[in-house]
Amino acid sequence: MIRPFLAALVPSLVAYALTKIDVAPLVVFIVIATIVGTVFKKGPLAQALLIFAINAGMWLAFIGVALAGAGNVVVIGNDFYTVLLLIVLTYLALSLGYAAVYKLLGKWF
Repeated sequence: MIRPFLAALVPSLVAYALTKIDVAPLVVFIVIATIVGTVFKKGPLAQALLIFAINAGMWLAFIGVALAGAGNVVVIGNDFYTVLLLIVLTYLALSLGYAAVYKLLGKWF
């Protein structure tokens, strides 16, 4: 359990240090990555793809529910598609970072 947790923590800390991203999505990413890494015993790339699918799908579903319920979503900068792209790219980068750190930690854990 320590290996998936550290593999999720390292890219999250890097993302926070580089971009000052909000902490809540990073905590959700760490929790989901730790659970997937503990339960899903395939290779690190397969784990990373599953983590990406869960995280990106969850946040895009939240936006879909907000659109369905409120009818509109206010996006700073008024470019909705850029926000969608940033969500997908952020979780793709975090998931690939997870896979890389998980693979590197294979020597110690």
